[in-house]
Amino acid sequence: MTHTKSPVVSLRPLARGATSASLLRALARSALIVATLALGACVYEDSSTVDQDRIHTEYWLAYDANADATYVRAIFRHGSRIGTVLRLGGGAEVTFDGRPLGWNEAWRWHELVLPGRIDGGRYVYVDTDGRRFENVVELARDIDFPEGIDTLSQSTSTEIAWLGATLGDGESMDVWLYSPRLVDGVRTESRNVGATSVVLRRDEIARVGLGAARLSMRRYHESTPQQAPEAGGRVVGQFEPRILDVTVVP
Repeated sequence: MTHTKSPVVSLRPLARGATSASLLRALARSALIVATLALGACVYEDSSTVDQDRIHTEYWLAYDANADATYVRAIFRHGSRIGTVLRLGGGAEVTFDGRPLGWNEAWRWHELVLPGRIDGGRYVYVDTDGRRFENVVELARDIDFPEGIDTLSQSTSTEIAWLGATLGDGESMDVWLYSPRLVDGVRTESRNVGATSVVLRRDEIARVGLGAARLSMRRYHESTPQQAPEAGGRVVGQFEPRILDVTVVP
C-alpha cells in the first residue's frame, strides 16, 4: 500500500524538540519539502509488501551536543539507497539495545531520541519473514572548534583546524557557515584521509553576508552493515559539537 502525506512548509530550523537544529538538517528539510511539493506528496510503502531480500537498511547514530541528545535512526528503502522509503509492517521491527524505534512521519524514518551521549549500541532488525539482522553502531570520533574563532573576513579565506583526530578511512567532516535566519549558507567538507582542517574560501564567506553568523561542524564515520538483506545498506556514526557564533566582517 502506498501512503501519502501533505507537507506543511515552515522556515524555522528543524524541530525535533531540539533547540539547536543544524543548518544541514534545516536545509535538507527545506529541499525535501520543495521537492515533495513539486511531486505532490510524500510517498512510502509498507515493508511487508515487498521482497524482504530487496530491503536496503541504513542505521544512523548521531550525537548533537547542542541538544545534548543522541538520535538513533533506521531508514529502510526498497532495492537501494535511493529506493522508495519503507515503513516497517507485517510484524517487522527495529530496536536499539532492546528499545523500539518509532516511526517519524515527517522524516519518514524510524527514530529513537535518547538524552545525553550514547557512544554506541546494537540495532536489531527483524523482517516480516522473521529473519534477524544485528549491527553494532558507534558514534563518530569527537571533533570540536578551536578557541579564538569569533570573526570571519569576506576578504580573506579562513582555515579551520578542528580539535580532534585526523580523518581516517571511512571518515568525513563538514562545516556550515550560515546566517541566523537560515537565509544564506555555505558548506565545505573534507573526505581526505589524514586531513586536519578545512578552508572556507573568501567568496564562500561573502555569500553569507555581513554581521552575525553561525558555524556548525559534523564528523561522520561510514561503513557497511555487519548483517543485512541482499540489498545491502550502510552504517553511519555522526558527532556534532556545539554551534559557534561568529561575526562576518568586510
